[in-house]
Amino acid sequence: MADDQEVFAPPPRDLPRGGSLLSETAPFGMERQEVPKDIVAKACVPPIHCDKQGDKTFVDLPLGATHSYLRVVTQPSETIDDTLTRVSDYLTTAHPPDGTRLVLGKMFETDKATKVTEAVGVRTFLVRGESAIGEKDVVDAMVKQDVATSLRLTLSSDAAARFEAFSRENVKHRIAIVIDGLVQTTPVIEGPMGKGVLNIVVGDGSAPTDAELAEATRVAKALRPPHE
Repeated sequence: MADDQEVFAPPPRDLPRGGSLLSETAPFGMERQEVPKDIVAKACVPPIHCDKQGDKTFVDLPLGATHSYLRVVTQPSETIDDTLTRVSDYLTTAHPPDGTRLVLGKMFETDKATKVTEAVGVRTFLVRGESAIGEKDVVDAMVKQDVATSLRLTLSSDAAARFEAFSRENVKHRIAIVIDGLVQTTPVIEGPMGKGVLNIVVGDGSAPTDAELAEATRVAKALRPPHE
């Protein structure tokens, strides 16, 4: 993920209805720092791993960048698809940095009383670079129900090798999982992923709603070969 501060700075005056600019911190790498001797005993406790080199102790700390994004709430008179269209039209006037592009993702909320989860709006993501893998790299797709329900994608051997190299080069960076043109999730790559299998958690990791399960099943069917 890229820092999209340049896209919405200075803040535009003509935000779409229900729109607001928010900020978040996204990881983009690690920084090695020396741990002062007087706090080693407190700082270097699991899961924090420190390296001792001679009389010095070091720790790798995550780096992050604070950036802005556009959030637009669906209005009473429109559907979530209407909101997507409206925001997509608005973003044609945005000018992301070279080598990047704006992608939208739905925002979901769960009603505390009814326990029903539904899309309540959309938000922007700024992604950079070419896609690491695409639809034609998927050799199988299925919905797996275990501790959490997930969309399980099996990659071809060539795609698995490419994705392992990509993940190795981008540890501690976020990756956008884009399906049907919408960002589904932006997990942080914790380490090289070389097994050729991706598990995309459905919903928030708890028991999925009927709508979430139906959507995951539809996406799995659409991604399963043969590809058109």
